[in-house]
Amino acid sequence: MRLLRETEKYVREYHYNLHQQVFIERTTETKQLKTIGVNQMLYSIRTHGVGILAKVMKQLYKFVRK
Repeated sequence: MRLLRETEKYVREYHYNLHQQVFIERTTETKQLKTIGVNQMLYSIRTHGVGILAKVMKQLYKFVRK
């Protein structure tokens, strides 16, 4: 999962759009725009199980602590 490997990059490059409920990647490197919807994240959790959440929370805690 990209979030686990590159937490700092994810936080720096993705912005949240409250109205559309999506994360939008903003980079100057390419002209492509990547989005991740909240519903996509929920479907992923349903598919792969909630076990991944403990790993994600641990990684985010390390990032915030820095």
